[in-house]
Formats: sequence, C-alpha cells, structure tokens
Amino acid sequence: MRALLLILIGGGLLWLLIQGFGPSLAKDSGASNSGGTMLREDSPATPDTPASAPENKGSEASSAGSPAVVPAPAKPEVATSTPPAPAPEARAAGSGLSEAEVAAQLLHQTDGFVDWLAKAKLDLSPGRREFARALALQLNGRGEEAGALTRELGSAKDLAPDEAKLLEFWPQGAAFALPKAGASGGSLLLRAAGLASAERAAAEALASGRWPDAVEGYSRLLLEELRSPWEPDPQGLAHWAEGLTQAQRGHRWNRKGSWSALELKVNSGDSLISLRKRALQERSDLVTCTGLIARANQLQGETLQPGQTLRIPTGKPHVLVDLSARWLFFMLDDEVVGAWPVGVGKPGNETPPGRYTVGEKSVDPTWFRAGKQPVSAGDPSNPLGTRWIAWVSASGEKTHLGFHGTRDPESIGQDESEGCIRMLNRQVEELYEILPRNSEILVQP
Repeated sequence: MRALLLILIGGGLLWLLIQGFGPSLAKDSGASNSGGTMLREDSPATPDTPASAPENKGSEASSAGSPAVVPAPAKPEVATSTPPAPAPEARAAGSGLSEAEVAAQLLHQTDGFVDWLAKAKLDLSPGRREFARALALQLNGRGEEAGALTRELGSAKDLAPDEAKLLEFWPQGAAFALPKAGASGGSLLLRAAGLASAERAAAEALASGRWPDAVEGYSRLLLEELRSPWEPDPQGLAHWAEGLTQAQRGHRWNRKGSWSALELKVNSGDSLISLRKRALQERSDLVTCTGLIARANQLQGETLQPGQTLRIPTGKPHVLVDLSARWLFFMLDDEVVGAWPVGVGKPGNETPPGRYTVGEKSVDPTWFRAGKQPVSAGDPSNPLGTRWIAWVSASGEKTHLGFHGTRDPESIGQDESEGCIRMLNRQVEELYEILPRNSEILVQP
C-alpha cells in the first residue's frame, strides 16, 4: 500500500513537471538534435516656366592622393520608422519565427546568434534549427564545433539539396558561396550565411585598403538586402553604407582609382563646362556633369591647369529608390556609389513607383503651391531644404515630384512627405553635385 502511494505521488510530480516545463523541454530537445502618376507635391518652380540649373563645379572635393587605411565602420544607431523584428517573447503565443526571420537574424546579429537561437521560439524543425546553429558557429570562428555538428546532421531528412551538398565539404573548411544577384529559391539560411561571410570579407578589404574589393562587397550587400525575403534592416543598411562611403574615398572618389574612364587633357582656356562638352562629343552615350567630373578627380576648385589630364567616369549614373526600405542608392552601372536613408510619401500621398529621369536642379529652391503665395528659401515654412532635383515622367512630362532636402531631419526614414523623396540637406547637396540631368531614376515599392 505504501509503495502504491509513493508511485501515485511520483506520477503526480512527473505530470506537473511535464505540464510546467514540457514546451521548453521539447524545444531544448529539438535544438540538441539537430511612369508614374502625376502628384501635386512640394514644387520649387512654376511648371510652365522651369528654370535651367547652372552646371555644377563640384564644390565638394577630396584631398589628393590615396586615403589612409580606415577601420571597419561601427554599426550605428539609426532612427527609423521601420521597427526591428520583434523579439520572440513579444510575439503571440504559438507563433514561432519563420525561416526568413531566422535568416535575417543570422545575417544581422551573427555574433549573438547562437545564444539567441537557444532562447528563440521558431517554426523550424530540429534539423533545420541545428543547421542554422552550425552556420553561426562557422561564421563565428568555431569551426571544430561546426564541423562536429554537421557530421551529426549528415543524415538529416529536412535539409535542402544545396545544404546537404555544403555539408560534404564543410568539415574541410570550404567557404560559403554568395548567391548570385537576383537569384531566387535556394536555402534562405545559406543565403544569410553567404551574405554574413561577404560582410566580413568586405570589412577585411576595407581595413587593408583594398578599396575595389570593399566597394564590391558593400555594394553587393546593400542590393542583396533589398532582394531578400526578409524586411530590410535599417541599421544593417546604415552600417554597410558607411563602409561603402569609406571605401569609395579610395576608389570612385580617387583620381587614381581603378574605374573606367575617358581621359582628356586640359587645353589653355578650358573649364569644367567646356571639358564636359568635349567629353560628350567624344562619347555620345555619355551621361555626366561637371560636379561628377570634379568629385572623381578630387578637384579643389574650378581652376584647371593646361596639360592636366582629367578622367571622365564612363559608368552610367542612375538612382534606385526603395520605398519599403526608405533608402536611395546612387549608382554607376551596377555599383552602388552612395547610399542614404530617405523620407517618403505619407498615406494618401504615397510616392508613386515607376521610372523617371532627372529634370531641373535648383539651389535654395522656392516652394510654389497651387493657389498660394510662393515661400522663399530660408523661410521656416519652406519644407524643401537646400536643394531640389526634379523628376520627369517616363513620357517626358514634368511632375511635381523630386528629391529635396528638409528642415525636419527627424522625418528621414518616415512616411511624412507629400510624395517627394526627402533627404538630409548635406546628403541631397552631395547627390545634387554628382547626379547629371537626364539620369534614370527607378522607384520601386
């Protein structure tokens, strides 16, 4: 009778333990086994009589010579309206994180991913959870642990073919392959691991002064983030943009950089304007401006010396605006040269996606509103900031859209404009200098 009583008590305690800790025990066990619409918007000029902007002489210029080697940029804190992915504890009960969210965490929080993974509630099978842990171990330099874990995973039934193939070579230290730009399908975990590996390679290239390699890496990271199935991460974009900026000082914005160019010798009496005209005569397909030429050649002023050789960038300048990420990329061919956060249209006045070209450019623009008095530059009620870059629709019609500065820096990263793209004044001033008229603009959702 006494033995039966002890059995009943023990069974009751066991039932309580299962009820109280069952979910966490099960989770731990799994982890160990495995053309645009016309829109009335801030407009600096009367549509009927647009003013022609003068050619820019490139007031911003870098010092001559190669820049000093710089450390990898620290990840900044960025104010944005796009919230980070919620912590597992903040999600509704029973709704685990998807594989895309786990992949995003692996990319953007690689160092702390293993500890995060042990606590997170995921909609992943035990095998896939352990595969994610193995990727993070490898990325964090814990190769022996990763190799041992992958040998255990060799017979896992829930790995994709490209994941299983990687396991064949991983213990021998094979590197991750970055997915091709625009590639679809495949393992999201491998994609994130490849991008995390590329980020580290870009940082190493930057620290060692290998500017083209660093530029290629950061440019690829920025574009691939937009193409990935997870929400773009504002802090990740800002971190990579800072790395890109540092690398471009030794590449595109260095007259000795390894970029394609048309070389022209300065004649007596030449100016940047006349040199640009001569370049356009030699290359009818060229799209350039004096500000871009000045910046690429690190000119300190407008004076040119006879006999001096200037390099005219031959890459095609264009702009990509991603509305969901709230970021703008200035590009030459397929390479991101500059990247900045922006503000976009508010609900009811959303910025319309589509293809545009650069129209008139204005310094200290006046704000014109239908049926109201113009608001001059410097007036506190003028929202346009220090520069205006107008958009022309795909059909060649003027629009009321454009890039402009702002007197409200807190609106960057927000959806508060009347449809235009807002930038910080110092950043729109930089874009103004290097973005030629007639350049293409792609605005994507």
